[in-house]
Amino acid sequence: MESTGFCIFDENMTPVLIDSIPTKKSQSHGKRLKVIAVKMAELKTNYPTKTIVIERGFSRFNIKGVNNY
Repeated sequence: MESTGFCIFDENMTPVLIDSIPTKKSQSHGKRLKVIAVKMAELKTNYPTKTIVIERGFSRFNIKGVNNY
């Protein structure tokens, strides 16, 4: 989770913004999630949308725990 990628599309499914949200490996899991949440809120304000789609969570270990977030 050092970098969370995202893409924003317009109504015609043309990519408007492709970027990632970097986090520091030295930060706790909670702090990294907070960084991602703040950036996502900022993106939602700057790019109003009706639909948000996320990729399925993945992990080397407990996949069921990942999907709870």
